[in-house]
Amino acid sequence: MLDYNDKDFNKKVAFILYKIAERVENDQELAKYLLEQYRTAFSSVTDITFKDDEKQSIVNVVKDNIETDISDVFSIFSKEGAEGLRNNLEQYDIEAIKKIVAVNGLDPSQKVRRWKTKVKIIDFVVEVIEKKMSHGSAFIDEN
Repeated sequence: MLDYNDKDFNKKVAFILYKIAERVENDQELAKYLLEQYRTAFSSVTDITFKDDEKQSIVNVVKDNIETDISDVFSIFSKEGAEGLRNNLEQYDIEAIKKIVAVNGLDPSQKVRRWKTKVKIIDFVVEVIEKKMSHGSAFIDEN
């Protein structure tokens, strides 16, 4: 059982997540499995049960379904590069691109929601994806 009052609880959780991330980087099958589990769990409706003053409540969390194959911008970027991602995004309207940004967690501050120009949003998506995809490349031996 977890002891949330343990002073090292955060460090222990961070260590576990670090080890999982390390394993995912080296095991493509595990990465695919975890991504598939994530997509399955959050694709339409998730029931969250919680207690509030000894009452049981069920909250339905419904995500907007994006009926596109581009919802996983990371795989598109890794296969087709920045220009391929840009070309794929061009075919969607502004609202669909904003949903893609939200689903992929690319804009925690939600500033993109206020933007009106498609080009600016697409540039933002490509820039963020490039940054996120290059984080691990600093430690890769090119030889």
